[in-house]
Amino acid sequence: MANEVDGIVNVTLQSTAKSKEPVRFFGTHTAKLATGTNQVTLPKAIKKAVEEGDEGHLMLFPRAGKQYWQLYTKKAFNQLVEDTKKDPRFQANNLGKNTAHAMVAKAVAVEYDTQGRFVVGKEFAAKLKGESNDVTFVAVHEYVNLWTTADYTAEQEKLKPTEMSEEMLKAMEAILDQ
Repeated sequence: MANEVDGIVNVTLQSTAKSKEPVRFFGTHTAKLATGTNQVTLPKAIKKAVEEGDEGHLMLFPRAGKQYWQLYTKKAFNQLVEDTKKDPRFQANNLGKNTAHAMVAKAVAVEYDTQGRFVVGKEFAAKLKGESNDVTFVAVHEYVNLWTTADYTAEQEKLKPTEMSEEMLKAMEAILDQ
């Protein structure tokens, strides 16, 4: 489509490139952390979602005060950082900007090999406390939580009484019946 205004021709071409859907993660996956190397293998479903998307590599972000760490695609993490900077709740004293800078400083790019193995770092490995090397990846749609399996199991036990309340079951049925 072209139009001319004051001797300038503006041409708009429709892109033939197919835009990709945002990367989304699903499921709960377990793995073992290799002692000594602190390597863990990224679950195939998560690795595949990242590789099929165009949002860059994964970023591992330790959550202060939480029992888990989070994995974001580079694009999703960058969006989180930008949203933090601009969040009106955090404008006083440059809190949003300072928080965003602190987040970036703590994030680590996940560099995995062809088999999906990557190093989680000593801080996360120390959370395992030598009890077990089991870790659990929990998809939260736009990102993934990385837990020690012991912490994840304990958290799930706390949630069991409210996991599938009558209200939640009815809401799920209403959504699925649409």
